Amino acid sequence: MIDADAILDGTDWAELGHAYGSAEDVPERLRALLSEDESRIAEVWDELANALTHQESVYPATAPAALYVAAILSDPRTDVRFQGRPLRAELIDWLEIVAAGAIEAEEYTSEPGVAECTAIIPQLREAVAAHAGDTDEAIRESVETFLETTEPE
Repeated sequence: MIDADAILDGTDWAELGHAYGSAEDVPERLRALLSEDESRIAEVWDELANALTHQESVYPATAPAALYVAAILSDPRTDVRFQGRPLRAELIDWLEIVAAGAIEAEEYTSEPGVAECTAIIPQLREAVAAHAGDTDEAIRESVETFLETTEPE
């Protein structure tokens, strides 16, 4: 089981980067995903997703952020509706972008962040697969897509 707090507190975010520079802003934004305020979630989510997977690329800060997202999938606060969908489905869709980006990039580059994202795919699969039986169809569809994308060859 992934410990969300340990990821936030045990990662030197200022030493990591994302598409727009230092990732020192990432922990505050990740914490805000569990806010009760849908507009705050939307604001930070758009910023985070864009910074951490800009044009479906991954960065050094992407792997620890993805582990955090995987860790909070079971948090009841991710049951909220977000722009008409469950936040949990949106988070799983983003994890699929992370995994797909790493898998694709691994074939042609050794850029920072790619190997780290590839290495965590089994942990992401475990966290996502736990929601395969969710009662919400959007979440089940997101899980199915993620598992298909990350199926080991």
